[in-house]
Amino acid sequence: DEDMTEEEQLKLAMQMSMEPNSPRPPKECPAMPDPPADDDASAIEVRIRLPGGKSITRRFNATDTIGDLHTYLKCESPITEEYKLMTPHPTTYYEDENVTLQDTKACQGSRAQFIVKCTPEGQA
Repeated sequence: DEDMTEEEQLKLAMQMSMEPNSPRPPKECPAMPDPPADDDASAIEVRIRLPGGKSITRRFNATDTIGDLHTYLKCESPITEEYKLMTPHPTTYYEDENVTLQDTKACQGSRAQFIVKCTPEGQA
């Protein structure tokens, strides 16, 4: 606001930054294909554990790729820093975006679990 002093603007900015639900700038989200139908036997329910312990879940096609998971995370998660996708047991990092979900060690029948591990800047 042009009528506010610099001190008032700073105070307002500090207050807004402390609010837990302050709006984030909109993310640029590439188009995602629709999830497979509920009766699609080849679908995989993917659970992704985010930093802080929260999880998000979505159904994907078995032929969808790690790249599709990255697109989903870009649009549907609060992650803003660099990260890697990994599986918990055995610990495996997935950096090749062309690997299909059915070819990952995360895929156990119709379910898969991944963990998002944030990486320090410059080590992604």
